[in-house]
Amino acid sequence: MSESSRGTLVPPWYKSNLPSRDEENIASIIWGFTLGLGVWTGTKAIQQTMATFDKIHRVSAYIALVWAEWIACMVFGIATWIFLRGWIGPSFEVFFLALVFWSVQVQCLMQIIVNRIALLMHDPAQTTRLRWGVFLLLLAVNVSVFCVWIPARLQISPGITHANDIWDRVEKGIFLVIDAALNLAFIFLVRSRLIAYGLTKYKVLFQFNLAMICISMSLDVMLIGLMSLSNNFVQVPPHCGYTLFHPLAYLAKLHIEMNMAQLIAKYPGQEADNSITDVLWWPKDYDFPVVNLTEPDGSLVRDSSKWQSDFTEGHLIDYHHVDAKNIEPLYEFSFGLGYTKVEVGKEITVSKLNKGNLSELPDAKAKIEFGGNVDLFTELLQVEAEVSNTGKREGTTTVQLYMSFPESEVMEKASVKVLRGFERVTLAPGANAKSSNGQPDTDSNPEIDDDWNPSPATSNPGGYVGPARPAELDRHERDTAIDDDDDDDDEQPANHRSVLKQDFTEMSTWAGLPHIKGSSEAMRMVLLTFNAIGITFTWGVEMTYCTPYLLNLGLTKSNTSLVWIAGPLSGLIVQPIVGVIADQSTSKWGRRRPFIVVGSIIVAFCLIVLGFTKEIVGFFVAEEESARGFTITLAVLAIYAVDFAINAVMSCARSLIVDTLPIEKQQAGAAWSSRMSAMGHMMGYGAGAIDLVGILGTTLGDTQFKQLTLIATFFMLFSSAVTCWAVTERVLASTRPGPRKAGGRFKVFRQIWLTLLNLPPRIQTICWVQFWAWIGWFPFLFYSTTWVGETYFRYDAPEEAKNSKDMLGDIGRIGSTALVIYSTVTFIGAWLLPMITRSPDDENYTARPPQGLATFAEKLSKRKPDLMTVWMVGHLMFAGAMFMAPFAATFRFATFLVVICGLPSSIAMWAPVTFLGVEVNKVSGATEGGGPAYRRLSDADDIELPTLGPDQVLHLEHGPEAAGGSSSSSTGELSGIYFGILNIYSTLPQFIGTFISTIVFTILEPGKSPELAKGADPAEHHDTDGPNAIAVCLFIGAFCAVGAAYATSRLKHL
Repeated sequence: MSESSRGTLVPPWYKSNLPSRDEENIASIIWGFTLGLGVWTGTKAIQQTMATFDKIHRVSAYIALVWAEWIACMVFGIATWIFLRGWIGPSFEVFFLALVFWSVQVQCLMQIIVNRIALLMHDPAQTTRLRWGVFLLLLAVNVSVFCVWIPARLQISPGITHANDIWDRVEKGIFLVIDAALNLAFIFLVRSRLIAYGLTKYKVLFQFNLAMICISMSLDVMLIGLMSLSNNFVQVPPHCGYTLFHPLAYLAKLHIEMNMAQLIAKYPGQEADNSITDVLWWPKDYDFPVVNLTEPDGSLVRDSSKWQSDFTEGHLIDYHHVDAKNIEPLYEFSFGLGYTKVEVGKEITVSKLNKGNLSELPDAKAKIEFGGNVDLFTELLQVEAEVSNTGKREGTTTVQLYMSFPESEVMEKASVKVLRGFERVTLAPGANAKSSNGQPDTDSNPEIDDDWNPSPATSNPGGYVGPARPAELDRHERDTAIDDDDDDDDEQPANHRSVLKQDFTEMSTWAGLPHIKGSSEAMRMVLLTFNAIGITFTWGVEMTYCTPYLLNLGLTKSNTSLVWIAGPLSGLIVQPIVGVIADQSTSKWGRRRPFIVVGSIIVAFCLIVLGFTKEIVGFFVAEEESARGFTITLAVLAIYAVDFAINAVMSCARSLIVDTLPIEKQQAGAAWSSRMSAMGHMMGYGAGAIDLVGILGTTLGDTQFKQLTLIATFFMLFSSAVTCWAVTERVLASTRPGPRKAGGRFKVFRQIWLTLLNLPPRIQTICWVQFWAWIGWFPFLFYSTTWVGETYFRYDAPEEAKNSKDMLGDIGRIGSTALVIYSTVTFIGAWLLPMITRSPDDENYTARPPQGLATFAEKLSKRKPDLMTVWMVGHLMFAGAMFMAPFAATFRFATFLVVICGLPSSIAMWAPVTFLGVEVNKVSGATEGGGPAYRRLSDADDIELPTLGPDQVLHLEHGPEAAGGSSSSSTGELSGIYFGILNIYSTLPQFIGTFISTIVFTILEPGKSPELAKGADPAEHHDTDGPNAIAVCLFIGAFCAVGAAYATSRLKHL
């Protein structure tokens, strides 16, 4: 193997054995089986994913594991096949990535089996210990394989190769034992906890699992046997075996697990009625009773001597496990009755059914029956509301009356709200009807002793009327409470006036009010979002110049694409963790600004290091050849540090907007943020497009890149300082208690994981849109500058330009010129599109364009699209442009394709933040003038119960406008974690994009860049006759943009 063709860390003595034609034929057969089984398994995975999502409206842990396993198997199979064909050669990165996907294969399959076992385990703590125990045991084996297998495959020494021959068999044997142990544990649980109690229908599951264990174990034995064949990496017998066979074996195992899951879900379910009957009434053919509820003569067992209720669980008659434990059901009460839009009228009436004063205690002479004193169920109030069908078809709704309990220690475990009345109403299109419900006395007398004698409560109950989703009202987001408002209410407790007020006993407490400096709304918006200029300026410099800079240092394109894992990795780790920590911060400076300041300082320092890496390394290392490796290492580390720190700043900057602005200003805040971002991009690309060295001289550095890093440092610090100076945050004094606020060392990760698994359906869909969109945007953002510059030098540049001494600066400036126009279009779109787009949460939104555009905007006002439609069109525009990328054979056409992506870019910066900001505030709740907090629970607006006298009528208030125009301020209590999760969905596709780019670059352009790596041996340069590899990556991303458009269309129906 020649020195020029050797991969990373491949020694000169490396020997590669080529397979014969017969061996290639056998490999082709194995690959054919792998591909066929992969398609079959993938089809079943799609079916199970759709069925699960339709049922629970989110991706379950099982589905996520299935797709991770399938992707790892398919990628591993493709990689081994192209290695066999000679399209990629041996190198450290090839072997490393092979082991990464192999580790994912093993881990995911074992966790799927553990997930199956967990269905039969009663103790959640025991299940958690099993999951982590299996994970850590496999992780230890995985790490050991990384340490031994890669050096052995690189043929570092005969000793390490011999050690790997032994350890490879041992670790496969360990996996076989773990697999067998987990399956046997499942069989034992099925037999001991199901079949042993007479549930004989599970024998089919038992027998099927026994058969599958034999097949699964045989596959493991075949893997170990194939390892005994010579040269067993990728090629086929006698040169190989197990590595090419590995994805086939694990796809077969995955298919077995999916069939097992289908059997578990389907077969027991069809016998559910018989199972309940068998368990309750003990058929004669059972060996012993499961639950014996009958006497020998068949009569029902009655034992009144064993009274079980000691009222330790609160108001037992109204106890609801789902509400009290904050569990979200799949289908709430009255779900799916009608397919039309139903609204509750703007006025309701509440009248007393008893004209006299109400007693605190029930009538002691009343009859005592099951449930207590019958007087407790006497209806005291009559609540009436008008219901209207505003849809286009006949429909049914259930108008519901909910009451909440007073605050007390006894009622601590009671439900937040209990259903006190409901009425099913069927309406024709446009029809109205009156709905009435009565409220019994149990809500005003909830504290009881064993004789049902009520005791005084510390506060009075609250109420809610409307077609609600009661299961979404958890104890920590309780809407209202009715409080005594009379000056003499202690003397006349029966004649109280009911008003709504916020219940702060279970909520977080705050000090101060959010405030933004500025004399006008526009100025306040600019100051609030000003730090977006520094963030996007820095991103622009990094995306424009860092790829050419790394290529100039001598990295190949495939290695450069691996460096850009820094972006998604930092977003995946930093933003969610910083979001959770900031959400809980009680700093006197606020929750977000301290992180913005510290992150900006770190970014500034690392930018200087990145720009002057050669000088810093040269100060310590004199030898040029040795210094090159250290320079590359320091540059890569600086890029990682910049990405990690800037993601912390971005996370808190987004959350600061949500925390500070009221709900009705969320779209405006997101629009201004996109405008500032577009301005930052325009300034960054503009600075990169001009010859800074020729204008400023060498005072700030002797190259374009050095001067840009110093300018970016200034903008980063200055813009963050302006925003932190202008914005005053509320200070979190204490956080609310809750199940997600668990203690422990890993509480941050636990909170992220629990929130990720229980996202509301609309937030989940927004995240999926972002996921598919970012697979397409990743190659565009990081490689478009290089692509435009390479297109120029390959097709349009004169000969003297190709011999430039500063090729890095030339390509950067040419690419920046295209991006300057692109960012200008983005900037214009960020200003104009919000004016002609309807707000997602305010039908009465009115745009206020400049006077010169007022006439044009007025004509469009009647037909202006909603933001969701604009977002979907933006995806399709971007996809259409990127589909044309491989056909760009001129610099002008490539520039045109980049420029027309400006509008989709402005929408992509604005739309997801707007939608998520609105949804986060619906989840967190919002306060109105320090008063009541409301959540959007249905299409109809929430209803407020105002002050009530003895003979008065209550009037509805429909939010801020109906309440006299007062605005509702945003709490944004959980904005950090939700924006962090959105960023997870933005960064995971970047890993996919990085992998796709690596494969494409390795196949199409495996060598070094002939345009940038002038100092390298010409034999190391890649060929430029085929299609541009970056253009192919952009083309692949276009398909994912189409998927994002489809996901956006689904959001309309949630």
